[in-house]
Amino acid sequence: MVSLHLTFGACLNGTIVSLMLYGVTLGQVTKYFRTFKNDRLALKLTVTGSFMLDTFQQFLIIHSMWYYLVTRCNGNPDGFLYANWSYLGQVIPSELIFYIVQCFYILRIWSLSKRKLTWLLFVPATMEIMFSTVYTVQCYKVISFTVLAQNDKEHQILKGLLSAIVTCAIMTDMGIAISMSKLLLEAQKRYLLGTRSLINMIIRYTIATGSLVTFAMIMFLICVMALPGNMVFVGIYFNLGKLYVNSMLAALNGREAMRAQLGNIQVITNLEERSQYTR
Repeated sequence: MVSLHLTFGACLNGTIVSLMLYGVTLGQVTKYFRTFKNDRLALKLTVTGSFMLDTFQQFLIIHSMWYYLVTRCNGNPDGFLYANWSYLGQVIPSELIFYIVQCFYILRIWSLSKRKLTWLLFVPATMEIMFSTVYTVQCYKVISFTVLAQNDKEHQILKGLLSAIVTCAIMTDMGIAISMSKLLLEAQKRYLLGTRSLINMIIRYTIATGSLVTFAMIMFLICVMALPGNMVFVGIYFNLGKLYVNSMLAALNGREAMRAQLGNIQVITNLEERSQYTR
């Protein structure tokens, strides 16, 4: 029987964290639909679709943990050696979330800059979803967990596909963060001092959000490469989609606070102009 310490124990820890993040997602989605009722339909559909995919993935994660740790593979000890349908299936909504959120940011950058080079960010994002599709198909062909502890051709193929997926994801996320920061730095030169402080805050937020997701991806890749034979990387993977969804929702919900701060800046600017006029 497979040892539960760094295999399903790690998955259980990842499930607990994913439930916490899912609670954050629920709060963010509720705030979005209460606050931004006049947003474009496409934006609302993006939020709804991402949330539904996240919910579906959470259901699959819980089902897989219930199957292994509660029903104990329906009383079949050999079941611990194989991946069931929900364990493998949770990859699909997660990868779709990655692609949707990345497309959201890329289109946002393009709408602000109108630069054709922005479309190049779709290349690694699309390659990521393609590699993910191949990986999922390969996993359904090789459903035994014993492959994790081996160093044969099948294991090397899966490891190579995971490396390609993470590399494409990191390239896309870093490209998005750099493009957004560059765009905001260029805009900073055209505005007043008070508005510049707001832009600096947005830049810091963009870098922090991108760094968090990128760090999680790097940790995932390190666990894949450095810890063969266990499923610590799976526990991390359970939460990657939720980090993406929450980063997008935080960006959308943060508009309210930024507009309020921009309004305060405008009031201060008007007062300064009046003060100079009265002199």
